[in-house]
Amino acid sequence: MYKISVDPGYGYVKAISESGKQVRFPSLAAPSHDRFLTGLLDSYGNGDLYKELVVHYEDEDIAGEFFVGDLAKHSRFASSAYDENKINHIHTKVFLASAALLLAPDQEKIWIGCGLPLEHFKVQREEMQDMLHSFRAKVRIFGKTRDISFEKVSIFAQGASSVYDALMYHNGRPRYPELLRKGSQIAMINWGTRTVDVVVFKVDDAFQIQPELSFTLDDYGAMEIRRMLQQTFSKETGYTISVLEAEQILQDKGLFYYKGKEYNFSSYITVLKKHLTRLVFDSIKSRWGAQSGFIRTVFFSGGTVEDLKDAVDLTSFHHDVHLVEDPQFADARGVLYMMRLQQMKRKGDASLGNLQPVSAMNQG
Repeated sequence: MYKISVDPGYGYVKAISESGKQVRFPSLAAPSHDRFLTGLLDSYGNGDLYKELVVHYEDEDIAGEFFVGDLAKHSRFASSAYDENKINHIHTKVFLASAALLLAPDQEKIWIGCGLPLEHFKVQREEMQDMLHSFRAKVRIFGKTRDISFEKVSIFAQGASSVYDALMYHNGRPRYPELLRKGSQIAMINWGTRTVDVVVFKVDDAFQIQPELSFTLDDYGAMEIRRMLQQTFSKETGYTISVLEAEQILQDKGLFYYKGKEYNFSSYITVLKKHLTRLVFDSIKSRWGAQSGFIRTVFFSGGTVEDLKDAVDLTSFHHDVHLVEDPQFADARGVLYMMRLQQMKRKGDASLGNLQPVSAMNQG
């Protein structure tokens, strides 16, 4: 079976195959429409095909063609699934099927791994697993058509998976051997678009999750910056912008032009980022209490880390902080690592290291 790991996040879909091929696109979809006027200019994606995803999707309930990711941004009908439970949302299914077609070789049976926020994992993992096991869809992208189904499914908790990416190279060699001494406590703060997953591990023969120090902060992610920016725009101009318009202002460093006047929200965006960071830091430290002194190292991962690093010094949170490289992909890489561990464990092969998956935090 061919392994693919898909992180269908609230902000971006991130996926990686066992061969290392990666796909990343915004978690947006819109009904397709005629692109004649767009075609009069150069290709929107400037040669990046993943920025021009037109997906024809068909299952037993729905059939249609969608603009997905960056291409959907240019549609007034673009939307994203922001429900706490978005497992059976049509967009989630379109994103999963698209990632599978783009990553898995033809004719190969697919083993898919996905992550859920820590608190959602406890109540949603069986539903997610059932949906993926029964998944049947026909997808066409770039003229390539495939029937998508999943031969094997693995579901993991976010944070619990990304710690493997933080601590281990893909070949099983530890990145920080000194942190793997028995008794060490390590924290992973996985900061996404909607949720902040905080997972504390104690190193033993496996990573043992410390449940009293591990939790999810809901609605503390990067989306809150967009919401606060919407409120500020409305206060300054009297007009209410969409989340997509707020996103564009962020990408343009706070500069925009509206009704004959040029605005610069750059300093205010910095204030928003610092405010959100302070809320999250205070919430985590309040939950940890005096136990924070026993945590040796804190890792930060997730797409919001990229959002904040130009305005906030995340290393100020703790005496020893590491920012995961390409933090937006940490969960997808970690899930793939845990899938390999599952495979090696069944074969009795310890070539990926001695640390085994935390049994309470994965579902095969």
